[in-house]
Amino acid sequence: MGSDTGEPDERPRQYVFVDRYYIDLYEVSNRDYAEFLAFTGRTAPPHWKNAAYPEGADDYPVNNVSYADAEAFAAWAGKRLPTEREWEKAARGQDGRIYSWGDVFDASSCNTWESRRGEPAPVDAFPDARSPFGLYNCVGNVWEWVDAWYDAYPESTYRRAEFGQTYRVLRGGGWNMDAYYARCSARYFLEPRFRHPSFGFRCAMSPAQYEAVK
Repeated sequence: MGSDTGEPDERPRQYVFVDRYYIDLYEVSNRDYAEFLAFTGRTAPPHWKNAAYPEGADDYPVNNVSYADAEAFAAWAGKRLPTEREWEKAARGQDGRIYSWGDVFDASSCNTWESRRGEPAPVDAFPDARSPFGLYNCVGNVWEWVDAWYDAYPESTYRRAEFGQTYRVLRGGGWNMDAYYARCSARYFLEPRFRHPSFGFRCAMSPAQYEAVK
């Protein structure tokens, strides 16, 4: 987890044990999120017209959602948001690779600024660039909210005013960010209420949650 050469808040690079968990292969789609809204009556993302996502975007990742939106969906689905450790392990595997497919950036393997797409791609895009655990779009597409306060890593001596229980963390980069932010160790943070067209999420589950819903 972390990086030797990235931003100070990514250091120190460390090897950590993560308890067994399950994590979705795909980012949550518009179709899935619409079902959640229909069941709960929660407010749709601000860019949806008449509470409906754009036509033909069933399998695109839901975006323009806040941390609270993501957390509410996960609870409704009997799941939760992944921790930073869980997300990073699932995204980069156990060999410390920089991107989900390896150490060399490839614009044809992800949806980032370099790809010039300018909007999200379907949740099952770039199948040849899946992570070692089979996850799609860990790099680029939409930033993914995770269950973590923005704070220093254990054993880090780095300090900044933003650390604490004010900001939530996003991981993975988005379609509007370049390759530097698409590294699996890169961290981004914002207030939990903040929404943006490049923000989405995927869900995770503990073994107990999995047994309860299977």
